[in-house]
Amino acid sequence: MNNYCSLIISVNTYEDSNCAGDIQEIFDYIKIGEENIQIPPTPDTIIVVGLSGVGKSTLVQFIGNFSNQLVAACDRGGNCLINDETGTIGDNLISKTFLPNLVVDQDTNTSYFDMPGFNDNRNATIEIANSYFMMQALNSSQRIKILLLARQSSFSVNDKQTMFNLMNNFVNLFENPGKLTRSIAMIATIADPTKTHDQRIFTYTDFLELQVKPAVDTVFDPTKARLVNETIDAILALETGSPDDAKYLGYFVSPTENGSLHELPNYVDNYERLIEIVHKNLEFSTTSSDDFGIPLTDTALLLLERAHDCIHEAFVALMELAGTSIEDIVMENVVLITSYYKW
Repeated sequence: MNNYCSLIISVNTYEDSNCAGDIQEIFDYIKIGEENIQIPPTPDTIIVVGLSGVGKSTLVQFIGNFSNQLVAACDRGGNCLINDETGTIGDNLISKTFLPNLVVDQDTNTSYFDMPGFNDNRNATIEIANSYFMMQALNSSQRIKILLLARQSSFSVNDKQTMFNLMNNFVNLFENPGKLTRSIAMIATIADPTKTHDQRIFTYTDFLELQVKPAVDTVFDPTKARLVNETIDAILALETGSPDDAKYLGYFVSPTENGSLHELPNYVDNYERLIEIVHKNLEFSTTSSDDFGIPLTDTALLLLERAHDCIHEAFVALMELAGTSIEDIVMENVVLITSYYKW
């Protein structure tokens, strides 16, 4: 019997049956993920992160997989969606669950890691698996650039908490953002197509400078506040008041008409601006495992702590069981030897 099976059996004998089920689920996810995670072909990787449902996969396909002709489809009421007619986005149940999705731009040999969404609220075990494989992806990259995605609606006083939540998760994962200056760009998704380029960029810069930064010290503890300010400063670096100088801020607009995105005029311009950010403005930063942390909610952290205690208890019980078995064997042989000499 291998150690994994022995440990699970021992855990299952532990009185907290819920703990045993959670540990089994975490181990199962990690086992499946280890068998399926992809390693980038190059040491330089572009990391795409954001809250769940922000549009990371769609953006990565748009800028990193030109062969995937994403299509805008609008109904008679003017409501438009972006469809992936090739089924590339989320075509793998595993990648939809907890694995970073690797996309390689064949034209530029650029590797993108589309990371699992922050605050995946399906359950805490999936959140733990998400974080584990985020670390695997980051540690497989020697140098990184980062695209931090946020819905345009979160650049609003009415939804300021969403931005704080995003920043909190970001600095939990990237614990040394000051080291990543010139390597972080923020992209607003589902951007208002009726606004001009200047209006969009001014919306983002004004919100970060006038609404978020002044409140950081009251929302976060001193250490985390410093990290969040470093992140915002990196995003706003070289911003001199002219939208053309906002080198680390961009957007991905919502569609307004039917057609292939790469053929629609507003998306042709949008694509060129995004590619300029990714390939011209951003620089790769060398990182080490010490630069990364674990972006987990309090619920997931409590589960992880409980699982740790449960495994410890199970391991002690397993060792005690093994010790008892060895002692029984030794005593049996001692009795036999003693009996022999008495004879």
